[in-house]
Amino acid sequence: MQDFESLVKELEVLALNGGATTVKRIRPEDVIVAQWVRNKCMFGCPLYAKRFTCPPYVSTPEETSSF
Repeated sequence: MQDFESLVKELEVLALNGGATTVKRIRPEDVIVAQWVRNKCMFGCPLYAKRFTCPPYVSTPEETSSF
């Protein structure tokens, strides 16, 4: 199994080769999740419920916070 640091480096290279201009590591506990973001999708996005990477198919804010 690959160690964590080598996996992170590999993902950074993939991101940069895929078009990202910078890569920044953030701690999961620093990510703030809120219901208003999901509401913005529900009531403002024409793609709502059309992609599996969007609500309602993704985790709720409560589920996301528990990871």
